[in-house]
Amino acid sequence: MRKPRVTAPEKHAIYHLTAKTLNEQPSFDEVDLEHLRQILFRTAKFANIQVFTYCFLPERLHALIEVPPAKDKLRYRDEELIQRYAELIGEPRNPDQPEFRKNYLKMRVKQVKDRFRESRHSAAEARATILGQMHDLSAFGKLALQKMTIWYNTRHERTGPLWSTRFRSELLDRDSPEFETRAAYIDLLPVQHGLVEDPADYPFSGYGASEQNDTPLPGLSTLVNEIFDQVPPEKTLDAYRTLLLGDR
Repeated sequence: MRKPRVTAPEKHAIYHLTAKTLNEQPSFDEVDLEHLRQILFRTAKFANIQVFTYCFLPERLHALIEVPPAKDKLRYRDEELIQRYAELIGEPRNPDQPEFRKNYLKMRVKQVKDRFRESRHSAAEARATILGQMHDLSAFGKLALQKMTIWYNTRHERTGPLWSTRFRSELLDRDSPEFETRAAYIDLLPVQHGLVEDPADYPFSGYGASEQNDTPLPGLSTLVNEIFDQVPPEKTLDAYRTLLLGDR
């Protein structure tokens, strides 16, 4: 019998989320890892979850996230829910997508819009369905992993599960040193696994991607400002590197 997940839906809660591939076998190449990143951030944006930092390895993922209070999701207007849903499923904006895929996505968005317009009862059901996936740790993790499984299996022409178990999560205390320690642990994983010598060189982590784009991840900026108190934007990555390595 698996243990119930420890959550704090009444407040802004921080979690360390992890997931491993089946049998912990290296499964992801660079194309997979990039798509996993897109899925994570698209799902997070839909659910209004902030990603402080992350690390995707060939056989596992780690993410440090903040989930807002469940009660706050009641403030969303119907139009915003429709827009969030459209962005989640990938409303066709990529000119290289096959025409049938564009038409399918348009149809799905239209179906949701129609449900909101049919009747009050239909709109209430549609609203409840979308809100049920927002501001919720379990729904966020499940949705992101499911989307990655579908995409991965299609690309690699395989069937069956991709992940060994459901994702794991640990509730963290924002006001304790554990918050910054866990962030550093996540961004140093590529070094610990021997993938790079410098964490700035790994493109599939929050810190590495920020360094290579010369722009800090918004969540990373938030994290640095909470730790160091109002760091100038141009000094964000320097401050975080100091936390990681004590240099620069």
